[in-house]
Amino acid sequence: MAGNDFMQQDAIDIHAHTGGWAGYTPEQTMLMNAGADVLVRRARACGIVQTVASSLDAFDPSPDVSVDVDAANAALRDDAERHEDLLYYTVITPKLPGWEQQADRMIDHPKCAGVKLHPRWNYWSVEEHGDRLFAFLGERKLLTLTHTGNEGNEPHRFIPFANRYPGVRLILAHIGHSEDGGHSHQIEAVRQSTQGNVWTDTSSIKSMIARLIERAVEVLGADRVVFGTDSPLYFAASQKARVAYADICDEDKRRVLYENAAQLLKG
Repeated sequence: MAGNDFMQQDAIDIHAHTGGWAGYTPEQTMLMNAGADVLVRRARACGIVQTVASSLDAFDPSPDVSVDVDAANAALRDDAERHEDLLYYTVITPKLPGWEQQADRMIDHPKCAGVKLHPRWNYWSVEEHGDRLFAFLGERKLLTLTHTGNEGNEPHRFIPFANRYPGVRLILAHIGHSEDGGHSHQIEAVRQSTQGNVWTDTSSIKSMIARLIERAVEVLGADRVVFGTDSPLYFAASQKARVAYADICDEDKRRVLYENAAQLLKG
């Protein structure tokens, strides 16, 4: 099939956002924030039939300014109830008291797909909180998407916990993203996992690097790469086009765009 045919094929976006991060400049806020209505409209326009989002309002603007994570999660839950094709991740910040109880309230909802971790923008240490956090996630067998690539939350830091707690299904976000200029850190981290419970996603601008998605499929197999857009930070149709026109076989495109996420969401 041609790439333009795959632009019409059903896709599931495993990594998107609604709301607005308070740390943006006014120009960034205007360009890169969006509510659920805009997110869903852009997704539908390019054949994304289901979107899984976390709230940008749940991320702290600075180390010394904390937001109301519980309120942000609840607002996105309400948005998901209004849109048939929108699911949500509940954001967990393990440095906060009572995070387990807050998470349990949110993950019981039928529109909750799992958990989002953002140690970079919620300013917590993977090593300090990893065992308690992953024990919680593993006991509940939760689908978990984590930001990776910045200093302190490089993808390899999560692998010891994913290996110790195989009940967690962990997606390492932002294939190709790093602060040291390397583009293979997420790929190598998936290779280091031993329990078959780790994936990486195509979200963010780094997926536009020539042959990056192709290399991930070559090294890991298409069943370990999941489609994500990081919308509204990036334009959903452009992110889908990168997979639709990738130099991989049709069956691999179907796996990346739809089938892998469908299996993960089934649990």
